Amino acid sequence: MRNLIKSIVTVGGYTLLYRITSVFRDVLQAKFLGASFLSDVFALVFHLANIMRKVFAEGAFNASFLPKFVEVLKNRGRDAAVLFSSQIFTILFSGVLIFTAYTLYYFPEFMMFYAPRFVGTEKFVHVVALGRICFFYVSASFIFALFSGILNGINKFAIPTASQLILNIFLILALIIGAYFDDETIVYGMCYATSLAGLAQVLILWINAKYHGIKISFKYHVFTPDTKEVFKKMIPGTIGCGVWPINTLLDMVIAATIGTGATSYLYYTDHISQFILSVLGIALTIGVLPYVATSAKSGDFKLANSQLNASTIFGMGVALPLSAIFMAIPETITSVMYECGKFDAADVHASAPALAAFSFGIPAYILTKIFSTAFFAQGFTKIPSIIGLFSIVVNLSFIYILIPYYAHTGIAMATTIAAWFNAFALYVFMVKDGKFSITKSIKIKILKLTLISVIVAVISYFIDSYCVEFYTSKLLKGTILLLNLSFCGALTYFVGKFTKSIE
Repeated sequence: MRNLIKSIVTVGGYTLLYRITSVFRDVLQAKFLGASFLSDVFALVFHLANIMRKVFAEGAFNASFLPKFVEVLKNRGRDAAVLFSSQIFTILFSGVLIFTAYTLYYFPEFMMFYAPRFVGTEKFVHVVALGRICFFYVSASFIFALFSGILNGINKFAIPTASQLILNIFLILALIIGAYFDDETIVYGMCYATSLAGLAQVLILWINAKYHGIKISFKYHVFTPDTKEVFKKMIPGTIGCGVWPINTLLDMVIAATIGTGATSYLYYTDHISQFILSVLGIALTIGVLPYVATSAKSGDFKLANSQLNASTIFGMGVALPLSAIFMAIPETITSVMYECGKFDAADVHASAPALAAFSFGIPAYILTKIFSTAFFAQGFTKIPSIIGLFSIVVNLSFIYILIPYYAHTGIAMATTIAAWFNAFALYVFMVKDGKFSITKSIKIKILKLTLISVIVAVISYFIDSYCVEFYTSKLLKGTILLLNLSFCGALTYFVGKFTKSIE
């Protein structure tokens, strides 16, 4: 259990650093680009590239490759694991080359489906050009997924997670340099920086894997039962692991049909909620899966279930309070984050409801990550994939119901509804399987956390309302917000400790 918590903290810590630099990157982007049409274009292109990374590097590939790699490493030794990884690398690299060449050639046609409202406009020209530049980042993400999985499989979590910082460093440099030029130069510079960062990430992981004795090379005989099993599970696993990213991608595409600014509003507010989602979601998925997979493979489902329950209360202990507070004071949070330069008060007012809607889905996303682990640890991808498909249908259905009344906020609301549907359905089937379940004591703790979170959110709202007259500058507003969040965080902790002491 100590190794489990250590791996979660390691991954979560580096992911926190990544998210902190992401905040700085987004603040600079909001300042220099605001919610302009070029901001919308970059949001669409960058979100597409980033979703591919999330689905493959942090989702489907880890879910399908990692358990098999751990199994080969444990049962057949390191040499067999290296051979297996080299075979996967050969298939993956060849496939990526063909896929990249094909996609770049037919990119305008692909963009017609991705951004149909832009066809025939200046936006479409930029979407195609910028998309082609960023696609090299997508290509690199496939190889990144492999090396990340290998290093995670030998319990080396730090470098794969820390390497994500490279993307933000490159983008921040592009924004700082681009500030001396026009908006178009800034956007194109950010796209070139994105692709260069992807290549740099792969290079760092390749060097790190070699340092740890994993020397990957091309192989001739690659189509074995083991490699076929990985890619067979990867296809449905893409849907099962990438429901939230796929839904947010659909959000962006549909938001582009509303008008200028809507895509940027969702882009910026989604990134605020992603601060929590990435730190907890990625840490739990990468940190938990190797241990649950090892326990499940050895038949020790009691230990695996214990690890799953520990992860659940760990995740909910952070997600529930922050989700409630984000819902209580979304406008203040958005203002402190982004209101400067070209992102004005009107943009803040338009973005805040979307942040509140996204925040309600934070606990659902965390639960989905955890419950999915119960299936992927056993090599089962069919049920999460089917549920994921239904979740996408739920998302699209509610988007078209809510968008006439709530515009881009309706899109965020629909995504949250779909996230809760996904989490609930996964839990039902997980319990039905009989090997994993959430214990009664953990359920009681989650109910207490929910009640405490609601109380703390109400207090946070009244503190924010009372302090409005003191918001004479952004620095003062940010300081008060920080004190508000710190007070509410401490209150949550002490109330939680008190209720535990009187049990």
